[in-house]
Amino acid sequence: RRHWSPRLDAEELIEATGGHPLALCVLAAAMAGRAVPDVIPELEMMMPGLRTGEARLGNQALEIGLEYLMRTLGDDTRAHLAGLGLFAGGGMEPLVTRMLAVGDEAIDSSDWEEAKSKLSAAQLLGAQRLPSLSVPLVSLHPALTHFLRRRLSGEPLARLRERYVETYIGLLGWLAQTESRAAESVDMLTRGELGNLRRVLDSLLETEKLDDVIVYVRYLGHFLEKLGFVGERELVARRVDGMMRSALPAEGPLGRPAVRFLLNQSDQLAASGRIREAGMTLQQLMERMSKEGGVSYSGDE
Repeated sequence: RRHWSPRLDAEELIEATGGHPLALCVLAAAMAGRAVPDVIPELEMMMPGLRTGEARLGNQALEIGLEYLMRTLGDDTRAHLAGLGLFAGGGMEPLVTRMLAVGDEAIDSSDWEEAKSKLSAAQLLGAQRLPSLSVPLVSLHPALTHFLRRRLSGEPLARLRERYVETYIGLLGWLAQTESRAAESVDMLTRGELGNLRRVLDSLLETEKLDDVIVYVRYLGHFLEKLGFVGERELVARRVDGMMRSALPAEGPLGRPAVRFLLNQSDQLAASGRIREAGMTLQQLMERMSKEGGVSYSGDE
């Protein structure tokens, strides 16, 4: 191997990465005081074309920097951090750490503190204290969330997405209940979490969870209007109306989400003492389902 001086090796690394500012920040945090000459061979093993300029193509320099940073963390920590890929810009720290799970195993608090320290040094994570709130709002760089999101698929992704949706449905309900007691804090928290609240709405609409959508949009629409996003609230209402019309057509077969929704509607009417309306809803549903082609799916509901 050619013996470079430390200065020339640092210059070579800058040139090899195309001077990508964030990639260099990430690599500096990952190196943690190690000499550049010791690191370059490791980077070359990850990308053999590093010296010839391959890292300057697209965002390859940032990609190799992120991969190198992740390799400085333990295998267990890396696996738990994948959940960060679901967030839209970050979130309140307790909600963030709730997503850092592999199955039912949560991330160890010391591992999270170590990861936070390295990600902060790499300019990929920040923390902001909001007035009247005891926990910080964690901000995540899009480069980090996109990098981690691409590494999620299959059952692990489905499980984390379900937890993510449940978490933010719960948060939105809590915000609505708490608003009368701490309006200013609720507004700040809602604004800080708005990206995630929007993303969960997209997920609910995509999966046609009709019961959840109706309640969720009622609360979300209220906060959007309160925060000044009146046009967005109207757009959300139109999206939901279109989904409901599509899922609950006046004629033709009903899909599984529509049948579940109408069954739940009947149950809720009965639970509130509106027995006659519950019976009519259930009767109309059974009549439609009993017709030829009444449902668009097979199997028991």
